[in-house]
Amino acid sequence: MRELTSLTLGIFLLIGLGAFLKRIGLLKFEDRNALNDLIIFIMLPALIFTAARSIPFSVSLINISAIALGISLLSVGIGWAAAKAMRLQGATLGAFMLASGVGNTGYLGYPMAQYLFGRQHLVKAVFYDMFGTVVVLFTLGIYFANKYGTGTTSAWRQGFAYATPNLAGLALGFATQSITLPTPINLAINSLAQATTAVIMLSIGVSLSGRFKHAYLPILVLSTLKLLLVPILAIGVGILITLPSTALGVTVLQASMPIALMTFVIGDKYNLDREFLSGAILVSTVASMVTIPIWQRIVSSLI
Repeated sequence: MRELTSLTLGIFLLIGLGAFLKRIGLLKFEDRNALNDLIIFIMLPALIFTAARSIPFSVSLINISAIALGISLLSVGIGWAAAKAMRLQGATLGAFMLASGVGNTGYLGYPMAQYLFGRQHLVKAVFYDMFGTVVVLFTLGIYFANKYGTGTTSAWRQGFAYATPNLAGLALGFATQSITLPTPINLAINSLAQATTAVIMLSIGVSLSGRFKHAYLPILVLSTLKLLLVPILAIGVGILITLPSTALGVTVLQASMPIALMTFVIGDKYNLDREFLSGAILVSTVASMVTIPIWQRIVSSLI
């Protein structure tokens, strides 16, 4: 494995660049919509397509998906108990529950997995994201958002729109493994895939907001749940079912991701506590600069 700290710092420097460009006005907060559309509908599918072409389907992919779904659901359950213990109510309770089960396994998890384990293992991170995070986000996550916010149907459509291009890229990648693509097509797809990480990191930097004046304890509890407790669960389950070493590394990496940016998008549509979500995303993302390398070093010492 390449030098973990340097890789993590390099990725977060790109996030910082995005935040800096927003600060000086070269990019605006509203520009995130165009960046996200480019990422979701063009660049991520290209990255997933190239990853799926590089590795055969295996049982470990099913195991990773099952672990992702199980841990995400368990995280929601723990989050519910914590929220009730803190007596959260209304829009803040809805925001807390929306974020409790989902990490940034797409926007941050994919680039980290590619850098740390190589593109040939990126598909493992994709399975964790698509069949764990995305499923929980657009089922239980939207349920809590609808229950404690102002209901709307647009988030359901947005979830479908987000998942479809990535699933298509995944399916086409597996289906065309034995086919040699024409050089111009292959070059175009690979160029998009290689640029994905930089654009994603800039988008995260532009999207982050530190506007929060309350709910310090819930933000701390939620960040602890996502960055400390969930990775412990992933390590325990992964070792219990004897996941292969690389599959375990990718699983723990995805489990250690900070709160997903998509939770703010959905929370905004349902009029949940926006300040809480933006603060929780910022705090957990910054803290993950420290916790992600620690968890990877722990996994490396166990395998």
